[in-house]
Amino acid sequence: MADETSTIRQTAFIPAMPAEVYDAFVDPRKHAAFTRSGASGAPVVGGRYTACDDYISGEFLELIPGEKIVQSWFASEWPQGTPPSRLELTLRLKNGGTELVMVHSNVPARHAASLAQGWIDYYWSPLVEYFSSSVKPVPAPAMTPAKEPAPAKRAAKAAPKASKKEKVKAAPKSRPKPKTRPKPKAKSKAKSRAKVNAKPKSKAKAKPKPALKAKTKSRSKSKTAKAARGKSRAEPPARAKPAAGKKKSR
Repeated sequence: MADETSTIRQTAFIPAMPAEVYDAFVDPRKHAAFTRSGASGAPVVGGRYTACDDYISGEFLELIPGEKIVQSWFASEWPQGTPPSRLELTLRLKNGGTELVMVHSNVPARHAASLAQGWIDYYWSPLVEYFSSSVKPVPAPAMTPAKEPAPAKRAAKAAPKASKKEKVKAAPKSRPKPKTRPKPKAKSKAKSRAKVNAKPKSKAKAKPKPALKAKTKSRSKSKTAKAARGKSRAEPPARAKPAAGKKKSR
C-alpha cells in the first residue's frame, strides 16, 4: 500500500523584482547566500541541483525566467523508493515587489507539517531578509532613476541666450576713473606776504656772476697785451731818417 501524499500551498511577498527572485532560486551562488547553506546545479531544463547542504536534490523540469520554476523535489530523510515530490513556483509583480505562489504536491503526508513550517523558516523569511538588507544585489544601471539637474542649472538652461549686441548693451565695460589729486591747502595771507617780502635765495646765489665776467674780461685783455708784445718783438724798430741839410759824418 502506497503512503498517503499531501499538497502544501503557500503565498509570500518578496521585496524584489520577479527576475531577482527567480535568479535567487536557480543561481547556486545566490541560493547559497540567502539560505546560508551549500547549493549547486545548472539552471537548465533537465539539469540537476542540490540545496541546503544536499538535504534537497532534484531536477529542473520547467523554467520561464522571471515567471515560473518547476522542479522535482526529494528530501534526504525520505525512505529509499519514495517518489519525488513536485515543486512549482509562480512569480508575479505586485506593489513594487514579487508575489510568490508555491504549490508543493506529492509530499508524503507524515512530512507535510514539518515541510510547511520549513518553507517559512528556511526560505521565505531568509529571502525577505536577504533582499531587505544592505547586502542585496545592486540594481542594474538602467533601473536607477536619472538625477535631476540642480535648480540653478535648470534656470540657466531655460534662459534664452542673448546676442552679442544685447550683451554689450546689457553689461557695458566700466572704464577706470582717473585718480583725483588732493587739492592744495589754502595758504594764509601772513605766509604769502612773508614770502613776497623775503628775498629769493636764487638772487643771492647769482651775485658772483659779474665777478666771473670781470675775470674773463681781464683774461682777454691780458691775452691782447701779450699778442701786442709779441708783435713788437718780432718787428725791428724803424730807423729815423736824417734831417735835411745835414751831411753824414765819415
